[in-house]
Amino acid sequence: MLRELQAWTMILALFGFARKHLRHDNAARRYLTDAIFPFYIIHQTTIVVAGHYLNKLGLPVGIEATILIVTTAASCWLGYEIVRRVPLLRPLFGLKASSKAHTLSSKGQPASA
Repeated sequence: MLRELQAWTMILALFGFARKHLRHDNAARRYLTDAIFPFYIIHQTTIVVAGHYLNKLGLPVGIEATILIVTTAASCWLGYEIVRRVPLLRPLFGLKASSKAHTLSSKGQPASA
């Protein structure tokens, strides 16, 4: 009973911390918010492919899991950085068109979207 009470107290403390410190907008939060869907798409493929090849190596489970986690995290970050910089890939990964990619009309004004 005491252990469950401690667990719930920790959960509530984490919620309180998040409410106080993570409610304001900043560059890191915007970056991570944009990265959510591309990370989701990339991590699925990475886990399946890397797991398939790692399984063939017959490594101990702990080493295999560590390699898989590091490979997945690195491929997600690298993949997102590539996707966010290539305008043709952005919509395929659920990102809005880059603000730099807006075309100008003949009068030099931004074209209406």
